[in-house]
Amino acid sequence: MFYASRLSLITLHPLRLPLDGHGCARLRSCIGLLWDIAYALTEGRETISPRPRQQAIIFQQMGDDVIGFLTYNENWGSGRRTAIPSRRSPVPSHYFQVRKPMQTEHRIVYREAGKFGGWPANYGMWAWGDEIVVGFTQCTHLSLAGFHARTRDLPAYPMQARSLDGGQSWATIPTPAPSPGGRGFSADEHMKHELRVKQAIEEGLEPLPRPCPGHIDFTHPDFAMMVARTGLGGGTIPWFYLSTDRAHTWQGPFSLPLFGQTGIEARTDAIINGAQDCMLFVTAADEKGEEGKGVLLARTTDGGQTFQLVSWVAVSETDELIMPSSVRLDERTIVTAIRCSVREGEFEETPTWIDLYASTDNGATFHHRARPVPNAGSGGNPPALIQLHDGRLCLTYGYRAAPFGIQARLSEDGGQSWGNVIHLRDDGACSDLGYPRTIQRADGVLVTTYYFNDHQESERYIAATLWKP
Repeated sequence: MFYASRLSLITLHPLRLPLDGHGCARLRSCIGLLWDIAYALTEGRETISPRPRQQAIIFQQMGDDVIGFLTYNENWGSGRRTAIPSRRSPVPSHYFQVRKPMQTEHRIVYREAGKFGGWPANYGMWAWGDEIVVGFTQCTHLSLAGFHARTRDLPAYPMQARSLDGGQSWATIPTPAPSPGGRGFSADEHMKHELRVKQAIEEGLEPLPRPCPGHIDFTHPDFAMMVARTGLGGGTIPWFYLSTDRAHTWQGPFSLPLFGQTGIEARTDAIINGAQDCMLFVTAADEKGEEGKGVLLARTTDGGQTFQLVSWVAVSETDELIMPSSVRLDERTIVTAIRCSVREGEFEETPTWIDLYASTDNGATFHHRARPVPNAGSGGNPPALIQLHDGRLCLTYGYRAAPFGIQARLSEDGGQSWGNVIHLRDDGACSDLGYPRTIQRADGVLVTTYYFNDHQESERYIAATLWKP
């Protein structure tokens, strides 16, 4: 009732966003040498703090929910104020709808003092009924280490957590997948050179990635596939693992081709078409060896023995396109969500978004369909795209701007348009979070796993949100 009453006020008093980020209070009491007299006398109350980029971001994020913003210049107390209209006027219609709060339940998947648990999107998530397995990286936590609070001076290892009750409780073990020299994989970018799995491959340490013998049954009831890599950019080596016992053991590593590229930054994104037929969507490095030239589609029709390049989903010379997440809608239609950012500029400052591409000829060609996430926050975040039992598309992603958290959007028309943002949680302390994976249980409940934080300097951990759209 309180929520409905607050919403009803908007019809009479539409919201306007104030943008005032530079007010300072003057301290008039004497505190001795701790007070900077020069600063107090020159700056006074209103320090000069122009932040056009930050204010533009705030307005872009909130512009659809207000009728404009209010800014002003006190001009020595005269109080000149200006109202700027919003892109949308009058008040958006969705504010007049009383929306039921999303029922969510948060669970800890893995958390350990002194450790950094991160990036489930780099490995995968698999489900067999209420049995769920998710992979992630374990690093050693280090405060004040930069964007990621982990040290590069100690090894990073792949881990996997298993739930037997639909995501309510979890048990974690090192991922039982053999790797060259026993090194951690899909994480070279988080370790110094001598600890990396690529270094082990160059030294010839077994087991090395080798061609798959083929004749895999991708439709086996206990099947799982995990795609792996060394690091990022030029020289990145891809391979994959297979399991027919629900990820209790992994066979491999089985090599993947480079498809004529300088490197293949492979993560698990597969569409199974039949017993011997599987499509893989992977990121390619560009000719200069930089990350994110674009996303390509490769396919095997002989049970994994060979993979052929089918088409490019998207490629760009100016933007970085990485980390696809793909769904087959029917025998001809495939949609792929891609993490995007402007290539030039600082990692934490360049614009980021998520685009959706579609193929209506079974992957032969792709075209841009929509931009479901116009702003993914600082550094961006990969999408986790699935099709729900009722046919809708569900996209989950980490939101790396305030309020930091995990968000989702739904589409009822194959990704042509998207509903309002669903806030699964907004209680993150900083932008070092996200990289989700999502599955849907038989009862319709979604299980979204991701890495998260409670404080900017605390350890990162793996969490799960159980929710039903």
